[in-house]
Amino acid sequence: MEQELSSIITYIMKLAGNGVKKYLRNFTADFKKPSIYFPAPEMRIKLSSFGNFEVQYMWLVKVFDTTPEGAYSRASQIVLGIAKNDFFIPLTNTDGQPSGRYFPLLPPSAKLIDNGVCTLEINWNSIRTYNQKEVEKMQRYHINWQKISQLTTKD
Repeated sequence: MEQELSSIITYIMKLAGNGVKKYLRNFTADFKKPSIYFPAPEMRIKLSSFGNFEVQYMWLVKVFDTTPEGAYSRASQIVLGIAKNDFFIPLTNTDGQPSGRYFPLLPPSAKLIDNGVCTLEINWNSIRTYNQKEVEKMQRYHINWQKISQLTTKD
């Protein structure tokens, strides 16, 4: 899993509190509430510069609880927790420990969509570099001014 995605999951689960089950793929037959479902995020590529491109992510995370109030309360607790951290998510290493680095989210939102189900909309942008071919860089550049002046002067 990508480092940013796993970092967001780790941070959201910390904000959600104890006793919340995490689902990353499909639901199991013994689906539990309260729980949070993390489907695959949507992504869009935007050209950024000659050496970089931007990946824009939108993640619709579902928060489940036994009541609509419980789902909305937990979702708003997560949104406010992200806002209180100035919208920065701590990056985690592959072992799940904080790396000491952060990345920003765009302001998230929460919306009650069904009885006991709330959607968190999480958006962020990530800059990536193109795969560059190794080429030999130009060392010197010479201009033959005499040749240029002969071509541009009229008789």
